[in-house]
Amino acid sequence: MIVKFNNKEIDFLKQILKDTDFFSLTSEFKEDQEINIDDDVASEIRDLCGDEEASEVMKAEEKNMIITKKGKIAADLVDKLYQ
Repeated sequence: MIVKFNNKEIDFLKQILKDTDFFSLTSEFKEDQEINIDDDVASEIRDLCGDEEASEVMKAEEKNMIITKKGKIAADLVDKLYQ
């Protein structure tokens, strides 16, 4: 799968992948440059983003918000990694 990330997405991915086997991949992520990610890896990262999105939705509900900025980034990444 070929994907292109922006800086906010890269920073977010570094945060959620820091304690995983996938963290080393983040050094390859450059803003607005295409990168080829194995489909299985993309699926694992997508699942982590989905978990983070769900967590952020719960936090937003507690604050009477629709979604947090972090949740929006997670949702965008889930969508991007499905393509």
